Amino acid sequence: ADGGDMLDAEGLRILQAVDDKSEAVEGIAHVDGVVDTPTVSGDFMEIRVGPIVGEGGITEDSHEGMASAILADPQLQELVSEDRRMSTVVAQMEAMDDIDAQRDGVLVNLRAALDEIPGAEVALGGIGVIYAALNEASTVGALGFIAGSYGLITVLLLLLFGRVGPVALTLGTVGLGATWLMGFYGLFDRDINMV
Repeated sequence: ADGGDMLDAEGLRILQAVDDKSEAVEGIAHVDGVVDTPTVSGDFMEIRVGPIVGEGGITEDSHEGMASAILADPQLQELVSEDRRMSTVVAQMEAMDDIDAQRDGVLVNLRAALDEIPGAEVALGGIGVIYAALNEASTVGALGFIAGSYGLITVLLLLLFGRVGPVALTLGTVGLGATWLMGFYGLFDRDINMV
């Protein structure tokens, strides 16, 4: 939030918007945050089970009671930093057969949805984000690695054979085999997932 306190009225509204926008993203199954996680409150005469934000929503009058309830609940308290400047919102992806192929698209859509929220500073994290970053780094970085490998092999073969003809024949055979393998892999609609 611009003011820095995630438990003031503006901060709670931002957290509600983050929850709502996240749940609307296709591929997100469930979202948990301080404003929508069901809690148990009340006393022995009346027990209430439900999210901190009730029917009336977040108002200037109600936010202090909500903040107190969040800080009094051990489960919700863990989702807010001690200085109240950050809060964790957990978004769980749907179970998918092709999750490796879908993950990047879901993360892009989630980032786009969260960027629409005024005043929100959102950082994505978690195992899905790490997998996506590792896949991107390994596939994008692989081009430089392969080019460097072929360069080193070329130099070593030139030193070994002493002539360009056998080196070109050897590299052509290896290049043709690698191209054929990647084409065969693509023919069966397989994704190269390095992780």
